[in-house]
Amino acid sequence: MSMPNARIGLYGGSFDPIHWGHINSAKHLANWLALDKLTLIPNRIPPHKNASNIDASHRHNMVKLVCQQESLFTVDDRELVKTSTSYTVETLAELKQEQPQSTLFFLIGMDSLQTFTTWHRWQDILQLAHIVVSTRPGYCPKNNNQEVQTLLAQYQVNQVADTKHRSAGCILLAPEKNWDISSTQLRAAVNNQSKCTDLAPKYILDYINRYKLYR
Repeated sequence: MSMPNARIGLYGGSFDPIHWGHINSAKHLANWLALDKLTLIPNRIPPHKNASNIDASHRHNMVKLVCQQESLFTVDDRELVKTSTSYTVETLAELKQEQPQSTLFFLIGMDSLQTFTTWHRWQDILQLAHIVVSTRPGYCPKNNNQEVQTLLAQYQVNQVADTKHRSAGCILLAPEKNWDISSTQLRAAVNNQSKCTDLAPKYILDYINRYKLYR
């Protein structure tokens, strides 16, 4: 169900598997940005990067489980079902076409910001959405490379309110929060049969155990 003039967050990732770091940072950003909806978009992992070799349907199912628990969250599987390379700009263009009145907020990490100007048609991404960057404690703007400094000088705004009157084109650095959990850490803990409840919700761990994933 689409809402006219909705503020929609888009959070892509391999979610291999989804964990508390993803969930808590997404909730924090949704709250800060006053989003109406937050859409999780599991990526198709290229074969050379597939660290876990689990079927994409399992990653999708685990994200769906999170969405059942979090009323603000929805899942979009368009990148998983696509057989060709998924470019962010194409996904955003499709979503904007489906919901032309909505304002899209594309959530990325600080590591993605550092390479953003090398992304396919990155200027077009800024025509379609605002970019919201999760910063980590200890982040220092001076450490950005020259391309990123130029990018921020052109597009950065300092307050969420600055995005209210523009449909796209702002870059916002989100307040620092540190949920230092990685999927790599969770996969290793599962493989070692370590305690994982501080890394992911119990229902995700139950799913992993039921299908004997990541061993």
